[in-house]
Parts: sequence; structure tokens; C-alpha cells
Amino acid sequence: RKQRQPLSLVTYNMLISIFSRRKVLNKVQSLLEDMKREGVMPDIITYNALIDAYCRNDDLLKAVEAFDKMLTENVKPNTIIFNTLIEAHVRQGDIEGA
Repeated sequence: RKQRQPLSLVTYNMLISIFSRRKVLNKVQSLLEDMKREGVMPDIITYNALIDAYCRNDDLLKAVEAFDKMLTENVKPNTIIFNTLIEAHVRQGDIEGA
């Protein structure tokens, strides 16, 4: 039986982005767990896709949790992440949180 090669960070990010846009959150979460189990650490692109997935599904709590996790892993947020979170807060009527 052949051993499968672990996926690269780029491949994980691509798959997470695809499932994020299609709003398949269980697959996004599963891929994130797989990548960590394989020793592939999420980067800013991973977190962009993850936070976007939660925001697209109106799950602001999970988006903020992902943001906090990103910070604990010393991944610096970028403008895309801030804009995604601000837009999600505004969409939910939380102007103060934005």
C-alpha cells in the first residue's frame, strides 16, 4: 500500500479557500485540523480564508476566535482580515464592535 504525501501549505490554503467560498465549514475545519496534525502551520493566507468562511456564514464568534488563535500563533493580521471582520460586524449591526 502506498503512503500518501502530506499536502503542502499552499495546497491546504487553496482547499480551505475553495471550501470557504462554498460555505462548507465542516470541511474547512477538518482541513485545518488535518494540516496541524501533519505539522503544517497555518499562515496569514490560511487565516484569511478561515475568518472569511466564518464571516460568510454569519458566525462572528468563531471568526473572532480564529482571529485570537491567529494572534496566539504569532501570525500578524493584515488589512484583508481587519476589513473582513469590520464588514461582518457592520452586517450584523454591531457598529461598536467594528
